[in-house]
Amino acid sequence: MFKTPYKSIYRVHSVEEALQFDIGEGKTDMLLYFVDLYDVLLSVRSGLMDKPSLHQILELRMKCTEYLLEHYHTLYRPIPGVLLGWTTSLLLFVIILHLIHLQYDGSNMYLSDKNKEYIKQHRLRIYTFPDPEEWCFATFISFMDVIAFRWKKLTPNEQLNEILELCWRLTSHFVLSMHSKLILNVESFRESIKGKPDHARLSEKAMIMCMSRFYWFMSTFNYMRRWKKASSVYAPTVETCNWDKFIVREKRHFITRRFRDNILTVLFDKIILYGDKEIASHNQLGEDVSSMTCLYQRAPAGQLNKLQKMITYDEYEDIIKYKPIKDWVHLIMLNQHFVSNFNIKFISFFFISEERLYKHIKAIERSVVPLIFYRFNGFDCFYEGKIYQHPDGRSIEHAFVLWCYLLRSKCNSRAFSMDFSPLLSTILDIEEEVDNSRNIDGMFELEDD
Repeated sequence: MFKTPYKSIYRVHSVEEALQFDIGEGKTDMLLYFVDLYDVLLSVRSGLMDKPSLHQILELRMKCTEYLLEHYHTLYRPIPGVLLGWTTSLLLFVIILHLIHLQYDGSNMYLSDKNKEYIKQHRLRIYTFPDPEEWCFATFISFMDVIAFRWKKLTPNEQLNEILELCWRLTSHFVLSMHSKLILNVESFRESIKGKPDHARLSEKAMIMCMSRFYWFMSTFNYMRRWKKASSVYAPTVETCNWDKFIVREKRHFITRRFRDNILTVLFDKIILYGDKEIASHNQLGEDVSSMTCLYQRAPAGQLNKLQKMITYDEYEDIIKYKPIKDWVHLIMLNQHFVSNFNIKFISFFFISEERLYKHIKAIERSVVPLIFYRFNGFDCFYEGKIYQHPDGRSIEHAFVLWCYLLRSKCNSRAFSMDFSPLLSTILDIEEEVDNSRNIDGMFELEDD
């Protein structure tokens, strides 16, 4: 146990006590819990304490992981003192890695045939040797980068869960031990060890990189499985609605530079890969760094310059030809319509992206109106604890049509005391075309009086 003059009855001396006590709400109690638990796990690994049962290890790992996922952004603050570059969340992450090591102690790491098929199907392979125990650190971080690059298009199933579990085992292997410089072969991510010129250990920046991938992958994957899908979902098709006419009328917003700048701001937040922001901004730890600044460090500058030029100068018809941004452009157009006609932001009231679910999870589950989620490269609706997917697709146009239908059928066209009947009629009701032309028989001469 870490010695301190601070008096508390909730000090951790064993794994049993770590499971019994809640993590302290105060900063001091929380840090003492982490330090005591870290000390206990080191004693277990060194043989000074008996190894806990597998059930205890799994329960404690789940407890620490849930706490990290729930408080990640609160804990992502520098630890005052001599631990430069360390955050409170990183200390908890190292504890989780120790628990993973104890959980799989003595077992080999391998990719099953189904895992290899999944990797092949989603084009994730970056390694030469299929045996993970032969991977160097460069291969491992490249594999993680490829997963982050394709994350939103992956199928969230049990195979992906097994691949991620293998990644966390590899993370514990690289983080918790020193290795030869041939293994830790990325010079910017390692620190030399005094007296051992051929060996090195990972730097705090490398550990932050692993932790950020762990948080974003685990949180978005868990949120994908949190709610059940509604069965037998009915919704009007986009073709039978007035979506096309509606969105064409909203092209008028492109005449203002401010509207185009808003599109760029949203796109920068969406195209950055999960975990890249923490990696790029680590040298400015504790400050709020913009997504654009991080993208210029992690993404090709030519890609960003082309995107800026296209959004700033091209016409609407040319912009939406670029499929990766088409849905986001339409979402910003929807938002501008709500601002102009209802004086509210659609994005703030009725839309939530997966990277912000953690922040509003309690409000989401208490919501009395339909919401639109963005998860795994698709847009779905959420209402009363269930996920509603449009039968024809997961684009923003399908999700918005379904949202309008749910709002009309289940909420009587009202949300937060606001009546959206005119909008719903514009979107859902088929316009009747009246032919006012008349045929006139015969010849007529008009004479001036």
